[in-house]
Amino acid sequence: MARVTSKLGLLARVFAGFAVVEGCSIGQGVFGARVDAEEEARTIASLTAKRAEKDAREAASREKRWFVRRAGSGAGDDAPPPPPPPPRRRRKRCVECNAAPHVRRVVEDLYLRGVVAPAHFARDVVFEDPAAACVGVGEVTEAFRALRFFAPRAEAPFEIAPLSATSYVVRAEVRYSLPFIGGEEGVVVRSDIIVTTVGDGGDEIRDGSDARGDATEAGKIKRVEERWGGANLLEGFPFDSCRRIFGWCCGVATPWLIPSRPAEAS
Repeated sequence: MARVTSKLGLLARVFAGFAVVEGCSIGQGVFGARVDAEEEARTIASLTAKRAEKDAREAASREKRWFVRRAGSGAGDDAPPPPPPPPRRRRKRCVECNAAPHVRRVVEDLYLRGVVAPAHFARDVVFEDPAAACVGVGEVTEAFRALRFFAPRAEAPFEIAPLSATSYVVRAEVRYSLPFIGGEEGVVVRSDIIVTTVGDGGDEIRDGSDARGDATEAGKIKRVEERWGGANLLEGFPFDSCRRIFGWCCGVATPWLIPSRPAEAS
């Protein structure tokens, strides 16, 4: 009996710790300070460019030292120099020709209609918000299907802005009908939704993000990160792990709690 009691106590402490960590993650989303996504992207791009310039200077310095050593050793002029670094290719930035309108429509389908079209997403797509992290089209589908239960409706048109060649920020105001919270009017959630698409694998990603993937999935959405109120997510252990556990549980429990409609099942 004592062993059973001790195991139950240990399990209770584990659940209590999980609840505290999850509460902190959600609290950051609700009360955290807003971070401008576009300014953050510019800062990352600037730091990445500075690192690239530093690497170029170091490469030039190494090449210069190589020539000095060759000259000092009396080597002939026919000695081959070190191979030049591969040329850096830059993506062309074009607001008119990027995928922003398509990305905005996909995000509206997600948040207002709970529709996840597999053709628009990478196989290993990740959705993450302060509460949960879902991996794969299946889990993401169940997460947004569960969102329909709260009757989401737009308070204002969704706005989108490019952050880089492969990422966008969608600003959304969505009203949800939550039981026991907000009364009949519900609650309005204002979010910055960071959407990252798969790069084509040929051009260099210069904003510090890693959006490379299978060339057959180029242009598909690889990651959707929702920041409530524009606040950054708490990162690292144990927050990432707790969100992942909750996302997995959501993917398993949703089919049991909210059966699919015949049209969805087909």
